[in-house]
Amino acid sequence: MKTISRMMMTIVLLMMALTASAQETKNGVTSGKMSAISSQKEISYSFSGGTVTRDDMQGSGDGGHYDYEVEEGATINLSCGGTENVLIGVTANNKSTILASGAKSASCSYKVPTGLKKFRITMCNDGSSRHPIMNINCTVKKASKQTAPARKEKTDDEKFPTILRAPKNNGCHQKDSKIRFNDFWGEVKIRCNFEEDDSYEFVDIGTVIYEDDRIKTEEESGAILGLEDMSTYVIKPETTLIIHTDEKKTSKLELIIGTTISNIKKMAEGKSLEVEMSQCVCGIEGTIVVFEQKGKESNVWLMAGAVSVKSKKTGKVTKLQPGQRSITGTNGVVQVKSFNIEEGAKKFGIKMSDINNHYSKKTNKTTNTNTTSTTKTAPGKYARYGVKCGIVKRVETTAKERTYTTTWFDDYGRLERIENTKKETKSGNNWVSAANYKFVTIIKDDKQYRLDPNRKRGTSYSLSTITNFIDPNLKLVKGYGVQKTNGKATVDNRQCDVFKGKEPKLAGDATVEHYVWQGIPLKSVEKAPDGTTTTTLQSIELPNSIDASKFEIPKGYTVK
Repeated sequence: MKTISRMMMTIVLLMMALTASAQETKNGVTSGKMSAISSQKEISYSFSGGTVTRDDMQGSGDGGHYDYEVEEGATINLSCGGTENVLIGVTANNKSTILASGAKSASCSYKVPTGLKKFRITMCNDGSSRHPIMNINCTVKKASKQTAPARKEKTDDEKFPTILRAPKNNGCHQKDSKIRFNDFWGEVKIRCNFEEDDSYEFVDIGTVIYEDDRIKTEEESGAILGLEDMSTYVIKPETTLIIHTDEKKTSKLELIIGTTISNIKKMAEGKSLEVEMSQCVCGIEGTIVVFEQKGKESNVWLMAGAVSVKSKKTGKVTKLQPGQRSITGTNGVVQVKSFNIEEGAKKFGIKMSDINNHYSKKTNKTTNTNTTSTTKTAPGKYARYGVKCGIVKRVETTAKERTYTTTWFDDYGRLERIENTKKETKSGNNWVSAANYKFVTIIKDDKQYRLDPNRKRGTSYSLSTITNFIDPNLKLVKGYGVQKTNGKATVDNRQCDVFKGKEPKLAGDATVEHYVWQGIPLKSVEKAPDGTTTTTLQSIELPNSIDASKFEIPKGYTVK
């Protein structure tokens, strides 16, 4: 096929006399007809997508034309028809391209390239002499920046209109529980607990949940309940629960069957929250906990915070610590077992970031002889561990020495006792224990006390350089030259975060790696010019409480 440039040269040589009749010319849309006097051939045209700046359709030998202004990125819509085959082409940067052709009609769209300053659109009959010809001479301008009109966001009430259910004589739908559906998926139904199963209705986001309402999720379904204080309950598939309240401002969820997950941030003042299952009743503080009702067995998994489990049969109350689960059967005995928090979170679809964030926002209670006050814990200073109480035994090993330590801590690390219980020195192939070797470190709030039991004296220090691995800002860890990495490691079946860095306060600018679970270093490797020191875990326990005397300085000690 001949190029458009050659076609245009032929037309110029023929010196055709053209007449044109414009039917419509205005900004953005142009259409009309053209015919050659010599051949009586006619072409119709239409195009849009820019602005006409000059109309010269009574043109001379090179045909009539429009001067057209378009923006970068704009799209020009083109069409033409005639008594013979027709053709639409574009010439830009001295290169001609046919955009469309057809028998008696052709149409196409042309998007203006970025960076192009001018180009020409040509429409003509595609016969032996290719006439008549009509040109659109286009100049390109930068795209204008138009500010879209401000979009008015719908309020939550407009998005999710409140869906009220009519009060009934049997006491249903009388009092708003103030609990709402934050989200749901699959088949989630609701009815008054005093009604039959054929009264179930499918829920919507705007559905009001009343006191004594029963909520049921089917297979592969679930919902998220939102409380007034922004705390949430996740209802897992195949779960049924009932919403209760009473005059004492106690909100209660009665779990009939299935699984729910609570993420309680902070109960409103004067209010409490309970979860009742077939074998026990659980009192909840700010906490992340999973409740499972499996047949006649009631299970509680504590991920963060604190929860008390009261047996309905015996009345005995058991307090759980994070990483502990309770199993209560029909005999009323509450069994407590430990579990790996990371594995538990994965099992129930809980984000570890939610568990870790729980501790960065916790509050501690401090008590003196005259008053009890509640103050926010300074992040990175007092609350240093992700579990409330613990007993950790470690051994520190070098090429020639082994030192054994036991650490007791309470109140998330605000109180801590580290006791060097034994030291061994290598002699040949044997390890020989040192006599009367014992040193004790006690941490209380922002003070550290180093005690020598043999001499009954000690020294106090500030905690300005203590490492704190759960501080979200890592201020004190940074001061010690250690940074959290993206690495993970498993120690004692617990998934640990990995911290690495240099510790300039140690001899020879030692490098160190810490493997940390819930803020507790389970393993450390320190490499220095004089050798490597490895600290490994012997055992870890998570009891309900620690004897307070562990954190007291014994009488008769002189402390400077």
